[in-house]
Amino acid sequence: MRTMLPGGASLPANPTVKDIEGLVPAALGKPKRRPERLNPYVNEGRWVTTCLNCNGGIAVAPDIEWCACRDCGSMYKIVKPDRAEVRAAERVLSHREPGNRNWHPGKEKIRDLKSENAKQGVRFV
Repeated sequence: MRTMLPGGASLPANPTVKDIEGLVPAALGKPKRRPERLNPYVNEGRWVTTCLNCNGGIAVAPDIEWCACRDCGSMYKIVKPDRAEVRAAERVLSHREPGNRNWHPGKEKIRDLKSENAKQGVRFV
C-alpha cells in the first residue's frame, strides 16, 4: 500500500529517508535535515504538519518517520502518535464532514472529539 500525497506524489508502505528526500523538488537542491521533530495533526481530514523553517504545510502520515517540506527542502523526523489513539480519532472524525475533521494528538482527547460530535449533532455509532 502506498501513501498518497498532494500533487500525485506517493510513498511506499515503509518509506526510507531516500524516498522522503525524493519528494523535495530538484530546484531546491539537496534536502536539509533539521534536528527538530514535528508533531503531525489532522486538518480538514488530512494528516499534515508545519515546517519550522518556512511555515509551509507538509503532507504526512501518522506512521512515517520522516517528512520533507516541498517549499524549502527542510526534512524533519515525525513524532509518531499512539496507533490506538490514531485509529480511535480517525473513527470518530470519519463521521464528520471532511472540512470539519480536525485533531491535534496530545492536545485533544478522544472524548473531546466525541463531545464535539455530540454538540454538533454528528451521529457516532
